[in-house]
Amino acid sequence: MMERMHYRHAGIALVLVLWVLALLSTMALALMATQRTETALTRNHISTAQGRALAEAGIYYAIARGLVYRASSDSEKWEPDGTLHPWQFGGSRVETAIISEHAFIDLNFAGAELLDGLLQTAGVDESEIPSLRDAILDWRDENTEHRLRGAEDDAYATEGRAYGAADILFSSVSELRQVLGMTREIYRVVAPALTVYSGKSQVNPWFAPPQVLAALPGMHEDGLADYLELRASHRERGLPPPQPTGVNAALLDLTGGTVFRVYAEAPASDGARVSLQAIVRTGEGAEAYEILAWNHSPVKPILLPISR
Repeated sequence: MMERMHYRHAGIALVLVLWVLALLSTMALALMATQRTETALTRNHISTAQGRALAEAGIYYAIARGLVYRASSDSEKWEPDGTLHPWQFGGSRVETAIISEHAFIDLNFAGAELLDGLLQTAGVDESEIPSLRDAILDWRDENTEHRLRGAEDDAYATEGRAYGAADILFSSVSELRQVLGMTREIYRVVAPALTVYSGKSQVNPWFAPPQVLAALPGMHEDGLADYLELRASHRERGLPPPQPTGVNAALLDLTGGTVFRVYAEAPASDGARVSLQAIVRTGEGAEAYEILAWNHSPVKPILLPISR
């Protein structure tokens, strides 16, 4: 009897030991998995930080090289046209570009005609363009009066949006997403063509990307292709900017601006690419430049081939 009790107790102890070992093994495996995850996250953060540091260096290099301390040689002068310039730094290739904010459509100053053209290029139905355009204009004006197809506070309340129309200028392009009638799809298409920094109702066609040129009333598909080819030819031959055919001259302004979009892209240590963008206003004397905004997920502004 005593012998059977002894074997029973020994069996129970063995089962308990096995359970404890299984539990400890599970805890060890979980700890190892957690450590691997944390190590991978740490490695990813370090890699991203390295890439961002390189990209930030590229931003300041482009500001100094292309905006503040411009080279005296015409062959070395950077045009604010979105051309990507390679730069070797820290053993890595950093690509930088500068483009004038005057190349984009200013969300705060563009007239109805230019906004209509932009919405058309985004594929908005003709019947919906007037209401969306007027809602944009009602959002940025200072009064509470409805435009013909616009939207003020009561229209937003009807749609369950308590914030209403801002009745002040847009502080950022992303604010456009709050305008009544603006969808995610439309915003995704029009946002790359917009700015809130040029302060002008016109655009500069010499630097404007194709999407902006296509939004100009009177600019047809064939005419756009012809103009892009003519513009490239004028650049190569050092000729002055050409005038787009059939486009209302009141929507164009070839004067230079003081606000620029500075872009940089650099490799992270894990092979990924990190991009960064700054909005920069140039000045004179001690205030050579001022950074107005940073964007950590910018659209790559390739308008011209990479310079060699």
